[in-house]
Amino acid sequence: MIDSTNSPVTEGEKLSVNATVTNTGGKQGTQTVMLNAGALGTDSTGVTLNASESATVSLSVQTNSGEAGNYSTTVSSQNDSDSMSVTVLSEANFSVDLTETNAPIVEGDQLSLTANVTNTGAVQDTQTVT
Repeated sequence: MIDSTNSPVTEGEKLSVNATVTNTGGKQGTQTVMLNAGALGTDSTGVTLNASESATVSLSVQTNSGEAGNYSTTVSSQNDSDSMSVTVLSEANFSVDLTETNAPIVEGDQLSLTANVTNTGAVQDTQTVT
């Protein structure tokens, strides 16, 4: 039933799940298809299908800062469900550690600093350090 996800995503991005839903019954029916992503939240949509008809649904939940980790997502209808693991990565977080300076200096002289900059997050990023 679950076809794909955009996992891994970074905190603050939407986690999207695409699933194929098939009416295996002998007549037209409407059911609610739900995404349950645990602590990340839920999403749902109504689907109407003729007998033996299939449709692809896209469901999503918004992730937030502090929600990095692995989650089990489940897409379900009244008759079936499918689960898949997804990952939310922590945002880039640059830590700056001042290691050296030429202080004290005389007024008018250039202050020089040396620092180690470390990305303690899980995703690559570019930031300006001032």
